[in-house]
Amino acid sequence: MPQSLARLRAQVHRQLEPRAWTRKGLSPTNKIVVLLILLATVAAILETEPVVYESGSRDRGAHRADGARGLAPLHRRLHYARM
Repeated sequence: MPQSLARLRAQVHRQLEPRAWTRKGLSPTNKIVVLLILLATVAAILETEPVVYESGSRDRGAHRADGARGLAPLHRRLHYARM
């Protein structure tokens, strides 16, 4: 394997594998990945949730709870990745 290709593979590995990242927190590449996942999650929620037309709808709290419950696992992963 040419040395430049091996060096590129090592750089990609350090950026994507959290255990290979030597500094505290997420690598810049993983931060972008997290941001894209969050944006995709919000987009999916907005596309699939029914629109609430009445401002006093009783279902609004249930919809917010469902969205929060869906984001909880991602929040846990982010929290532990920072440690």
